[in-house]
Amino acid sequence: MKIGVNDIVDCKIGTNQVAKVYLGSDLVWEKVSASVLDFSPYNVWDSENLVISGTSTTLTDFNNVGTTYNLVNPAATNQPTYAATDSDFNNLPSLTFDGVDNYVKNSVSGYRFGDSSGMYISVFKYLSGSYFQFLASADESANTRFIAQNRNPGVAQYQIRQGNNTVLVDTTQDNVAPNDVTIQALAGDGTNYVTYNQDGVIVNSLTGTYRWFNGVTNRSNVVIGANVRGVIDAANISWCMSGYFPYVDDATTLNLISFLKTKYGIS
Repeated sequence: MKIGVNDIVDCKIGTNQVAKVYLGSDLVWEKVSASVLDFSPYNVWDSENLVISGTSTTLTDFNNVGTTYNLVNPAATNQPTYAATDSDFNNLPSLTFDGVDNYVKNSVSGYRFGDSSGMYISVFKYLSGSYFQFLASADESANTRFIAQNRNPGVAQYQIRQGNNTVLVDTTQDNVAPNDVTIQALAGDGTNYVTYNQDGVIVNSLTGTYRWFNGVTNRSNVVIGANVRGVIDAANISWCMSGYFPYVDDATTLNLISFLKTKYGIS
């Protein structure tokens, strides 16, 4: 939308930000997001906001709305491999996790335990193996976890487990094959789950009852690149971004996905 020859890039009524303008029922203008921070992430990490010092890689949580949790590899053997440019991601940087023992972690107790809803998302290339743990939170001595993983023959799956009580959410229409560059996300609205990839909402199947971070007690970490639960279920992925956001609605999530597709050059 223009006024004369000038593009309208921002719109407010008083101090309130306006995201969309309608003429009758027709959408005539929508704010274009310039940053992932426009979506108010609770926590967000990417391959551009990091510090590498020798054998230590720290992902800086650059959210601007709440508590920050920086993630760092605990030992030299856990350090992922950095690429300054990666043609799979619009020539932006990436980190490769080797599927053996690479991961970054923050030993936070009860990560986001008060949340009954939310949405978490990641941009990565799945390379091989049984896991793409792009965001996990687990108890390191018990069978309690909230993770993303893959499941043969490559269905994206989310496992939310409290002891023997497990909820599995499968993106049943979305096979993720080796060398696929993908965006994967799971939202919980307080009652239901919605799964997404870069093409939009994916119909899901689930077993068990609804549970979110507030229903998985005693977790002692948040991790990218592995599920650290005593043993290490490590991911072999090239990674660019992971974040945890408030769940607003499907349209907001799809706008975020559209922004990430453009930024990382994903078709």
